[in-house]
Amino acid sequence: MRRVKPEGSQERSQEVVRGVFPEAVAPRAEGGADGGARPQFALERLEIRRMPGFRRQGFTLDGLSEGINVIYGPNGAGKTTTARAIEALLWPNEAFQPGDALFGRFRLGNERWTVELEDTRQVWQRHGRPAERPSFPGELARHRYRLSLTEPLHVDD
Repeated sequence: MRRVKPEGSQERSQEVVRGVFPEAVAPRAEGGADGGARPQFALERLEIRRMPGFRRQGFTLDGLSEGINVIYGPNGAGKTTTARAIEALLWPNEAFQPGDALFGRFRLGNERWTVELEDTRQVWQRHGRPAERPSFPGELARHRYRLSLTEPLHVDD
């Protein structure tokens, strides 16, 4: 697990941590009906160029681990924005907001992808060439891939 702090964060937040992201959130590999293995998804770079709270100057997260990434920092540092940006990159039709601008680079199995989103424009590339958006789990599944620190710490008595 790797902890990532958005640029400009000066101290560690004692509040909710957002942005826990799973190792694999990819579609089933082509092949048999047995369900087969899923290619591993690894987010490598996230550029938040413009989102609420970051209209003039965004921030970049580089060097994300292939496993779980915990985003932490003080209030207003960009934790929730980071989680929303990841959702928007994977599910732009459901989660991306007009006026926002994002860039992401990720690996899906052995394929290297980039995506650039700005207003209504979506540019997807696989290995540096234009491509259709890859298939990710449906919109209903998107909420499974983000949780706050309070969720795993909650204990029912």
